[in-house]
Amino acid sequence: METVDTILKRRSIRVYSDEVIDESILREGIKMGIKAPSAHNRQPWKFKILSTEEKNKVA
Repeated sequence: METVDTILKRRSIRVYSDEVIDESILREGIKMGIKAPSAHNRQPWKFKILSTEEKNKVA
């Protein structure tokens, strides 16, 4: 039932905090995302980790 519980507890985040996230946690999340299924096994993933300064230049 772990999968069912995970699906039922999922939520969409619409408001973000300014809390700095440790880079090792980000990299682990990216590793997990790469393993996620994709349509037709295309795996069109592109990930970028931006610092606050870099993000502000883009936005």
